[in-house]
Amino acid sequence: MKRLRLILFFIVYATFLAAQKPPDGKYTYSILWDEFGGKDLGNRCTVVIKKDSIKLVHNGEPDLTGNKGDILCEGIILKHKTGKWIIGRSKKDKHAKAIGACLDDLPIIDFKRKVVWLC
Repeated sequence: MKRLRLILFFIVYATFLAAQKPPDGKYTYSILWDEFGGKDLGNRCTVVIKKDSIKLVHNGEPDLTGNKGDILCEGIILKHKTGKWIIGRSKKDKHAKAIGACLDDLPIIDFKRKVVWLC
């Protein structure tokens, strides 16, 4: 019984850690496009996290609109009332009625899968 409890604890703990905001740093994330139903067109961006701030930066891919170094999106990392992570403008956004890049300009970001939805 103790062994089963220990296994369950590690499963719950691993799930909890996987859903958390990553430490400060630079990461490469896939971009999914809200206006195309969340379709992956093969675009990537650089995600820069510093404390609760986040920037999505154009990484120079030729099929992504803009130029290398352009900021695609920036804001603060918030956990929305739905449990999804979003890029917000103020702490009030965690209670927004609608989230999504094309809905209320509150992109959803999935730290576990390393994807962000843009419009």
